[in-house]
Amino acid sequence: MSDTKPKKQATKKAATKVEAPEVEAPKTEAPKAKDVVVFISREKEPVQFNIRDRYAHRREDGRLRWRFSAEEAVLVRRHHYVQMGRVVEE
Repeated sequence: MSDTKPKKQATKKAATKVEAPEVEAPKTEAPKAKDVVVFISREKEPVQFNIRDRYAHRREDGRLRWRFSAEEAVLVRRHHYVQMGRVVEE
């Protein structure tokens, strides 16, 4: 009896992967962006005020301190007090 069904051909993929020898590249990593950016008041402040709806923490020397994420810091740098120099980035 003749076989009329087509025979399945076994196809094997060659798993020959040529790996290049690992060469250590010089450590030239770019400095990582800060996760937290700190802003402080330049002088002693009599009252606390908020920047971007975030109140400050009072430091021991009487100056105020705010902590923002790197994304928020972009907007804080455009705040009026930062532009005037009343608040500076630490």
